[in-house]
Amino acid sequence: MVETVQVPGPILTLCPQRSLGLGRGAAGSIGSMHAKMSTVVGQVLDWNSMLPIFMRTYRESFTQDELDGMTAFYKTPAGQAVVKKMQQIQRETVQELKDLPAK
Repeated sequence: MVETVQVPGPILTLCPQRSLGLGRGAAGSIGSMHAKMSTVVGQVLDWNSMLPIFMRTYRESFTQDELDGMTAFYKTPAGQAVVKKMQQIQRETVQELKDLPAK
């Protein structure tokens, strides 16, 4: 049995473009290319095409008891808080990692 839990927001969040120290023309071209790539990725990675992949990888990675436990957790207030806050946590983490000095 497949049970779904509502997850707000897009499945895929692309990181904002990092400053490359390029001139305005080059930065504009990169921004335009990023927008086009985001559109293509969004079209290719829609939920209907990703669901079978998620189902297969979860089935191969977790037992039914583990999946049942995760489903039960995500139905609790704590689980819903994780779902609600995780996207923001990931965005903030990516931003802070980008701000680390390059090695």
